Amino acid sequence: MTLKWIGYYKLTEENINSYVPVNAGIYRIGVELKNDKIKPIYVGQSKGLEERMFQYLNKDTDNDCLLEHLKKHICYFKVAEVGSQSDRDAGEKALFEKFDPECNDPDKIPDVKPADINFD
Repeated sequence: MTLKWIGYYKLTEENINSYVPVNAGIYRIGVELKNDKIKPIYVGQSKGLEERMFQYLNKDTDNDCLLEHLKKHICYFKVAEVGSQSDRDAGEKALFEKFDPECNDPDKIPDVKPADINFD
């Protein structure tokens, strides 16, 4: 599955309004490291990417690890539209296996075969 990734952009209202589609897809939230690279700390999927990014901007999450990062750091997002639920599940699994993000609960990742996707 070839994805058209959008980002990384700072998690701001302006960037969400400018770049994030309202449609379904998969995403990653990251923080900037000292070497200017972005380290994914959380991956996920949503039926509405724009709404989900606004939830994170407003720190509306019950994930304590992610909430701490959202409060303490400038966070960045990268999103890709993915229409079908099965493709989102497989895409999220691929992101989880590739990045091993510290704020994801492995038990909440879909138990499916990861999709063969591009990460950039």
